[in-house]
Formats: sequence, structure tokens, C-alpha cells
Amino acid sequence: MLTTAALESVSQLRLDFDPSFERLAIHHIHIIRDGRTIDALKPKEVKLIQEETELDQQLFNGTQSAVVFLNDVRAGDVIDYAYTVTGDNPILGGRYADGFYLTEGEPVERIRRRLLWPAGRTLHYRSVNIDAEPVIRTAGNQTEYTWERLNVPAMQFEDSTPDWFNPYPAVYLSEFATWGEVVEWARPLYDVRGPLDP
Repeated sequence: MLTTAALESVSQLRLDFDPSFERLAIHHIHIIRDGRTIDALKPKEVKLIQEETELDQQLFNGTQSAVVFLNDVRAGDVIDYAYTVTGDNPILGGRYADGFYLTEGEPVERIRRRLLWPAGRTLHYRSVNIDAEPVIRTAGNQTEYTWERLNVPAMQFEDSTPDWFNPYPAVYLSEFATWGEVVEWARPLYDVRGPLDP
């Protein structure tokens, strides 16, 4: 953080995951100050909250957030943290689809997203609002995809923009090659069992 005004926004880390099929592992949280590394991960102080963001649409998604409050963060500190979310959404029937942002609401020195993927399976990816290609390496039976950005400025956009407008640089990933494949995957989810009431 370069200013005291930035302290409030970065002194709280929030890591989202769905506990019904995902597992969150926090590897480290460090505060780097004057060349010293301070271990800021205190497992007993990690709070799990379930904040249903779609209640106004009567949707309950079950997503939880691991919230970590960082104490004694000062201007000039560097916050360095790493975590992994593992798991497959069972609704996809063993197939994969996901996405992630390559920016934050505050300046970030380094954003790194890494995906380990079975080498025999095809993965499709597309970047939006950014020209971002992954570094791809194959090691044994896995392919490693890594997207990395350095010295990333804070993402800013005008107040009162419509909900559908998303200016964030993002990468979307999928095993589905076409929308037709998506239709065939989804068709059984909408099967009508039994006669319909008139």
C-alpha cells in the first residue's frame, strides 16, 4: 500500500469458495515491511462467513468466504498471499468451466493464476478486456497454464454503471468447444418427468 487511504481496502482478505464441492487451502499470508517478512496467517482468526449475494432473486448458492483481517498494516507494506481452491462442480458432470479476473480494486505488484490440467484433455480459454496469453508447459501427465501480470494498476470505473457492464480484464476457461456442446450437457437438466398439468 502506498497510502493510508488504501489500508482499509487491503487489510481484509476475502477468499470465496463453495464448500459443497471445493476445498480452500491458504498457503501463506505475509506482510513485507522494510525487507522483513512477517507471517500474518493466524488460522484460528480466519472467519468463515456465508454471505448470500443473490437473496433478492431468491437464490441460495451456498458460497462461503474465508475472511482474514490483517492487523497492523501500514502504508508502504506489501501484502503477499497464496491460496488454492480445488474441486469440481458436480453439476458439470466431470467437465470443467471457470473464469477469473486479472486485476483488483487496488494496485497489485503481481497477479499470478496457475491451472494444472490433465495433458490428455482439451482446454479452451479466452481473454476479455485484455490481451493475455498463458505460458504453457507440459510436465508428465499434466499441462500447466500460467497467466501473470506485473505492476497491475487499480481497476476503476464510473459509479452507477449498469449491472451487466463488466470492464474487468478476465480469462474464461472451458472444456466445452461449442454452445452446442453446452446445450447437450444441459438438456438432461430440463427433462420433464411425467405428464404436465394442463
